[in-house]
Amino acid sequence: FPTRFWLTCPALVEEISRLEAAGAADRLEEEMAADPDLAARVGEDHARHAAERFAALDPAAREEAERRGLLPYLRDSGVGGQGDPRHLKCLHAHYAHHRARGGAVGALLDARFAPRECGAERVRCDAFGIKPCDAFGIKPGA
Repeated sequence: FPTRFWLTCPALVEEISRLEAAGAADRLEEEMAADPDLAARVGEDHARHAAERFAALDPAAREEAERRGLLPYLRDSGVGGQGDPRHLKCLHAHYAHHRARGGAVGALLDARFAPRECGAERVRCDAFGIKPCDAFGIKPGA
């Protein structure tokens, strides 16, 4: 929390980590600065994420968040808790958000790098007794 969606597939985590380490977030921020339409779509993703997170708080959680001074943060911060929509705090959070709800950053990562989750030839979750996401009927953007 404040993250709503987590990237759990080890193969995807590694692929997104490599992209982050190579500076992909910085390059995407530069693109957002130069492309108002992209910046607007990312801003909409942040706003949608914040609204969904805030709506999920039950009255007791809202009361506790208010007591701790966290209510504005939970209401206003975007994907990965980002307070400034011009910046990308965590590509993992953006990609997980994209897989769950659709999103501009994740769509760009898909189009440019085609990150792949564990396929039959490289399943690593089995060692931990975890089934791949598609075993649960979860599809990107669902």
